[in-house]
Amino acid sequence: MKYFVVIDTNVLVSAVLKNNSIPGTIIELAFNGKIIPVLNKEIESEYRNVLLRPKFHLTTDIVNDIVNEFKQKGL
Repeated sequence: MKYFVVIDTNVLVSAVLKNNSIPGTIIELAFNGKIIPVLNKEIESEYRNVLLRPKFHLTTDIVNDIVNEFKQKGL
């Protein structure tokens, strides 16, 4: 059974900061296609804006990879 989910930005940030965590598992499930992320332009924009905050030290390439993976696997 597939589950369609909107992944909260805080869950995404937590997953990026600590991969071996419950949020990290959720993102892994999304990347593996076991859950289907649901997003629109506003959610995508929020993901990018938050993940690109200087305090997270993420490059644009990393953020683009994450968001693009969600777009490929998602709805």
